Amino acid sequence: MKKISILILLLSIVLSIYSCKKDSQNLTTTITHLGNCIPNDNDAITEEDAAFSYHASTSTLSINKFYNFYPCDSEIKILAEIKDNVIQIVEQVEQTKECTCPKDISYTIGNIPSGFYKISINSKIVGEILIYW
Repeated sequence: MKKISILILLLSIVLSIYSCKKDSQNLTTTITHLGNCIPNDNDAITEEDAAFSYHASTSTLSINKFYNFYPCDSEIKILAEIKDNVIQIVEQVEQTKECTCPKDISYTIGNIPSGFYKISINSKIVGEILIYW
């Protein structure tokens, strides 16, 4: 009986170490496209026109966003981490001017361990995806 208890204890320790390692994985982020302001004559493009798509390939998640409003001439950084099987993405925007305009942006999150994840962008769940290798 003691051997079974010790075996169960060791197995739970190994699984907890594995799950901590999985959550603390060093993800890579790369902006693959950042468009300039899209001309918006007469405010024809609104925030309701914003769209995005996402897809996965081996250990990588690609995000494409269209007609999303960002500050004009802004610096955008993409931060990502995994917590509780959620890929949490933060678009960190440094505003240099008061105006906003629609822009297209594409970026990738890499080095993602195999698993089923929810995707969160700026604290909003936007989908789910299976990453595999």
